[in-house]
Amino acid sequence: MFTPADKRVENCQFHAFLRDEQNIVRLAFSRRIEAAQPDDDLTIKLIDDRSDRPTYDIFRRNIRSDMDSDEQCRITLLPYPEIESNTADSTLKIEPAETTWFTEAANVSVREKDGMEKPLGILLMVNPENVHLIKNNLHTGQSAEQQEENIFQLLEMLPATYRQHHLYRHYEIKGLPEPTIDADRAPDQWPLLSDLGEKYMTQGSGLPGSGVLKQVLEDISNLTGTIAAMHEQGVAHGDIRLKSLRIIDGRLGPGNAERFSVTGACPGPRHPGEKRFTFYNNAWHAPELRFPGAYTGTGAGFAPWQYTPASKEGDIWSFGLLLAMMICHIQGGEEALYKAGVLQQSLADYMKSSDVYCADEIDRAVANEAAEIQKAGYGTPYLSEPKGLLKLNLPTGASCFSEPVGTALSNSDKKKLCQLVALVERCTHIDPKRRPSAKSVFEELHAIMGKQKNQLPWHWG
Repeated sequence: MFTPADKRVENCQFHAFLRDEQNIVRLAFSRRIEAAQPDDDLTIKLIDDRSDRPTYDIFRRNIRSDMDSDEQCRITLLPYPEIESNTADSTLKIEPAETTWFTEAANVSVREKDGMEKPLGILLMVNPENVHLIKNNLHTGQSAEQQEENIFQLLEMLPATYRQHHLYRHYEIKGLPEPTIDADRAPDQWPLLSDLGEKYMTQGSGLPGSGVLKQVLEDISNLTGTIAAMHEQGVAHGDIRLKSLRIIDGRLGPGNAERFSVTGACPGPRHPGEKRFTFYNNAWHAPELRFPGAYTGTGAGFAPWQYTPASKEGDIWSFGLLLAMMICHIQGGEEALYKAGVLQQSLADYMKSSDVYCADEIDRAVANEAAEIQKAGYGTPYLSEPKGLLKLNLPTGASCFSEPVGTALSNSDKKKLCQLVALVERCTHIDPKRRPSAKSVFEELHAIMGKQKNQLPWHWG
């Protein structure tokens, strides 16, 4: 009823939406269509020419290093911040509300003839703020070659947006937004979510619970249950971090699911959720994912921006780092972490602490990093940052982390705190094969809380 495109094509793998308020992408697509050649590797076809929501089918052949196979998708451009689509009986309304790096969340509602407005859910679209095709055109204009390259950049963002749609729709997991059940109002082409949840940590107010250990344990137990449920279904989150956590239906869950990935399968866009993607140089990601060449012995070295899928072991490492950040919020927590020697090394020293990485490659990477900083005249030595991994990830600015709040811990709580510190150490083990599973972490947290196995909210078989 409300699909943007009236026409259909076979084997359209996914449908994405993008705000194009100044018609920049539309003009770029039009020029690309006019310049098309019969043997082009990139084919763009206008299938719905309505001015308020033009829709294109796009096909590109596997000829680039950033592709696994041929790709086919559909994209609808939305030229206004607020889109209204009229039918004989009702009006569909799309109003952007929240953005992350890859996606923009838009509230979707329908207004009937009688004036009653009914919310349908949240649609995940491409975030135009990070589309070079739009940003560069706004300020500088582009040559045909630059424009073509930025069209490819846009097409790389589409599978990441679609991956969220697919996994939200097909995996019913507590702690994640649920797909809308109003099938009449939201056909398959518009997978909507019921709620994106509230942010767990806000600037200045820190974590809920005011640093109370009991609340932190309850929160991370819910979070780990969601991660474990995902892992049980062969899905890794890929981007677990403190500032992205969301409270959904009263439960703490992982937000920003832009790097969700099916595990244990050869990546490729013909299988939803399996498009390979890049881990950028970010300290929340496990070293073997950020620098896969140095870990696997492929000879790729420490070059960033390598394609790699998310992994369960990588999720556990990120969770361990996140747990360490939450421990720092508890009175005496940061002191306990440093006393145990957990995550206080620089990234380079941390990686050299195990024989799973080549020390010579790490030293060369540190030297190259220093040379680049000296040449640029600015920058921070990321690999050799002397503050260490723990300090490197602590929130900066106005944050309660500088002075943890909460009452002094009882002897019982001090014991629990030490158990959590030991759990952080195991989760962030340098060798991914020696990290615990999400299921075992989940059960251990409940044991620390004093709950029996038969009290767990999920049955593990």
